[in-house]
Amino acid sequence: MSKIHVAILRGGPSAEYHSSLQTGGSVLKNLSNKYHAHDIFISKDGMWHKDGYERTPARALNHIDVVFNALHGRYSEVNHIQKILDTLGVPYTGSNSMGSLLAMNKVLSKKAFENHKVKTPYFKIVRNDDDIKRTLKESFNSFILPVIVRPASSGTSQGVTFVQNVRELEGALTEAFKFSDTAIIEEHIKGKSASCSVIQDFRGQKTYTLLPVEVKEHDVHHNTFSPEEKAELQWIAQKAHEVLGLRHYSRADFVVAPSRGIYMVEVNTLPMLSEDSVLPKSLEGVGCTYQDFLDHILTLALHRK
Repeated sequence: MSKIHVAILRGGPSAEYHSSLQTGGSVLKNLSNKYHAHDIFISKDGMWHKDGYERTPARALNHIDVVFNALHGRYSEVNHIQKILDTLGVPYTGSNSMGSLLAMNKVLSKKAFENHKVKTPYFKIVRNDDDIKRTLKESFNSFILPVIVRPASSGTSQGVTFVQNVRELEGALTEAFKFSDTAIIEEHIKGKSASCSVIQDFRGQKTYTLLPVEVKEHDVHHNTFSPEEKAELQWIAQKAHEVLGLRHYSRADFVVAPSRGIYMVEVNTLPMLSEDSVLPKSLEGVGCTYQDFLDHILTLALHRK
């Protein structure tokens, strides 16, 4: 039986370049022997490389059966790479252009969550051409410090600042505007940081949710939530995946506050997949190997589901 030719895309012109290299490396390491892996490196200036040579996307993907999209950040999550792959007619893992765009844009995704009765932290939209002095004054009147400033359209952690006083706010907005023309100022909700990952068409379920985990100091902790909290986190993660029209897999991030309940922070359509990251660690909680997860996702992509 001939092997399935898989191209692993990693790198790319994104602030999350190094994270993508780690994800791609883990995918290459854990693919089963039914696949013939092709390591496609995309440089920081957007040039594609295969076998040590610079290639056009079309030539790099010649005779490739399926692409595993291990890219992170704006290059992969605001539909640039998806448009290239769709044009070439090559099936790929992860969400399509529309789902990626909705999830990456925090304003659009927050409004979608609110429309479906999913709580999300109170926020204010700020544009880079707004009057900064008026913005600072309005923010001082609208929020109880501390707050979190995020780019409205960026990767999970890029350009995010925890602001403890008004003096820090202007600098935080300047940092956010490096990644997006629009930023959001968001209330800080004190509580446990939680993540819950979703896998499509897995174990007989259309949208299968892994067990929620607490993320603390870059470590993943199992069994720290009550049965009721687990059930609600899983329901919201599943709902967010479906509302945004995502494919194959995603990871939802939350704050679980002792007195205020559960708040959705954001959804990542292409979460980190290095072996020590949240989703692979979450697989352990349901007895699924990393290799089986990769095989399932590639099968979905091959069948264009």
